Amino acid sequence: MRMRATFTSRRALVASDPIATIMKPVAVEVPEETPVETLRTLFHEHRASVLPVVDRQRAFVGLVTARDVAAAGLDTDVLDEYVLPFGSHLDPIPCVARDLMRPAAFIVHEYTTMRRAAQLVVVHNLAHLPVVDRAGRLVGIVSALDVLHRSVFSSGDGVFA
Repeated sequence: MRMRATFTSRRALVASDPIATIMKPVAVEVPEETPVETLRTLFHEHRASVLPVVDRQRAFVGLVTARDVAAAGLDTDVLDEYVLPFGSHLDPIPCVARDLMRPAAFIVHEYTTMRRAAQLVVVHNLAHLPVVDRAGRLVGIVSALDVLHRSVFSSGDGVFA
């Protein structure tokens, strides 16, 4: 039986392609006042590792990651199972997304090239890049893994060429 690769039927991505070709659209935004319990639920429901945080005017202000929630000692399921195995209980510190989020150090426009996105990810050791449209509204997020995977497996001029 002969196997055929599925990626050969599409045009290979090149460094000059816009980042919008690989970005993931924003499925959910969270207001700054979102309680940590709600954040945990959203991470689980959407199988997300990062959630964009918006202010009252729905302007993008930063990112909160599942790791931020867990590192803050708020993931009580993990704490109860691994850290407090003898029936002890730790109440989570009351906080909201604003307290845990990281302001986005870098934001790219949807027409930013793959080459530029890869440079930002590598040089600044970024895990995620928020993507905005021409009006500055958040439209998607690109993970470092997506950018670097595409740069390694693209043909033609390649992202690092």
